[in-house]
Amino acid sequence: VAEAESAVTNVENLTEGQVSIGSTPGVSVYLLPEWIHSFRARYPQLTAALQTNITPTIIDGVLSHKLDIGFVEGEIDGRKNTRVGQLVLEDVNLFVVIGRGHPCWNQTSIPIENLNGQPFITRQVTSRTRMWMDGILEAHNIKPHIVAELDNPESIKRAVISGVGVTILPEYAIHYEVENEMLRALPLKDLPLQRSLKVVWDRGMTCSPATRALVLHLSHQFPQLLRILEAKSAR
Repeated sequence: VAEAESAVTNVENLTEGQVSIGSTPGVSVYLLPEWIHSFRARYPQLTAALQTNITPTIIDGVLSHKLDIGFVEGEIDGRKNTRVGQLVLEDVNLFVVIGRGHPCWNQTSIPIENLNGQPFITRQVTSRTRMWMDGILEAHNIKPHIVAELDNPESIKRAVISGVGVTILPEYAIHYEVENEMLRALPLKDLPLQRSLKVVWDRGMTCSPATRALVLHLSHQFPQLLRILEAKSAR
């Protein structure tokens, strides 16, 4: 009955409601603010509550119903919990990011071998981003010198600008600094770095009207999001 009521609710006529969103740090800082702004412009009577954390914590929040929906870049093992629904929204390109004083500033790419022994700034060891990065470097026998472990991309960028070391960051996080020549983004030579931006939800949870409104709104940018509502309607 709850699913049926949610499905027929005209989200345009909602008078109130809140959607609780969880996301990993990069998505939270660089993508979700714009999404929430446009969502609120379309549905001013609705509110969005955002929590930032690492991927496993976002998954736990979704499954415990503390969060309605999550946006993550971390890898997810759906075999461990079949309740976790996941859908790829888009692929994200990542680059080696260096500051102005770095000797590779004028290069157009960088061999992965050049990262061996480099002073490196990374996320904390519990983050999926760190695990993903460590896996790639280890697979190529690269051992960077970890000089700092920071929990958000803004802090990482400031450290690179200050000359503390180099890092790897997604393209969407460095537009401003690259355009203003504060940072340089270099692809790895012959080794593209790419991850997937995903939405996650609890397959068994009723989709609230406010969550449905958010999904419908973002489906203009990511049409595949409609599969969430189609899957729930088919249950």
